[in-house]
Amino acid sequence: HFLNLAAEKEDSKAPKLTKTTLKVLMDYSWPGNIREFQNEMQRLVVMDSARVGPELLSPQVQQGLEAAVPNEVGRGGLESLIVQVEKKAINAALKRFRGNKLKVAKSLKIARCTLYDKIKKYRIAG
Repeated sequence: HFLNLAAEKEDSKAPKLTKTTLKVLMDYSWPGNIREFQNEMQRLVVMDSARVGPELLSPQVQQGLEAAVPNEVGRGGLESLIVQVEKKAINAALKRFRGNKLKVAKSLKIARCTLYDKIKKYRIAG
């Protein structure tokens, strides 16, 4: 809807969003709320691209995608990568929900006791 409104405002055609782009947009927390989303749609229209991949999203929105999966597994192997991703997800959720562990656990779809175990295991300040 907002993409079409932005296109009308610019008197241009709304670009098509790839599936990956839609997923990144849906997964982003939008801390600036609806205005941040509207500005992102306006920016995509102004870029004048017929098809928008995630690489054209603003750096803040792309950051969520990049933080989720590092480029290399590294020397620690898959186990180390899983630990890194879990730590980042827990830290991000703790920040997003201002330390409310019940909300964090619900957002991560894990039991609260599991969250407490992981916080202790990974020595996360919370």
